[in-house]
Amino acid sequence: NLQFIVEADKLTIVGSSTEMSLTVSTTQVDTKVSGTELFPAKTVLAILKEVSAGSTVYMEVTVSGLVIVAGTYTAEIALNSGYGFPRQDDVSQIKFHEIDRVSFVSALSTVKYALPGKEYSGQDSLRMISIKGGKFTACDGSRFQQVRIDGFRLNMQLPTASIGTLLK
Repeated sequence: NLQFIVEADKLTIVGSSTEMSLTVSTTQVDTKVSGTELFPAKTVLAILKEVSAGSTVYMEVTVSGLVIVAGTYTAEIALNSGYGFPRQDDVSQIKFHEIDRVSFVSALSTVKYALPGKEYSGQDSLRMISIKGGKFTACDGSRFQQVRIDGFRLNMQLPTASIGTLLK
C-alpha cells in the first residue's frame, strides 16, 4: 500500500513492505484538504503509468473511495482501512538529504550489473552497492563497476535485494 500524507501544499508518500520503507515528498501539489489516506499501490501505480508525463492528475477521497481524474480518464478505487500498514518509526530527529532522483537511479542502474547473482554464496560484502565520497561501486569478484555523482555526500551500503525496489 501507499500512504499519502497531505499537508498545506505538500504531499508525502510512504511505500512500505516488511523489508524497507521509501518516503518521497513534493511541493508540486495544490491541496484542498489535509489528511492521511492509504491507497492500494498496484492499482494506483497501474493507473498513473497510463497518464502522460506532465499531465495534471486530480485525486479526491470520497465516501466511496478514491477518484482519480487525468485528462479524459477517470477511475474510482475502493480504499483499505489502513489497519495492515506497517507502523512508521518516528523520523522527526533524522536528518534527510535531498538527492537528484535521475542521477541516483542512473548510478544504481550502471553499477547493478556487477552485483553477484542469486546463486552467489561468497562474501556478504559483495552483495552490496557501496556508496562513499560520491562513488557508487559494485563488484562480484570478477566484474567491477563504478560511477561517480559529484556532490553526493551520503555514505551507505545498499543491499542487492533493495536495488530492484529502488529502481522501480
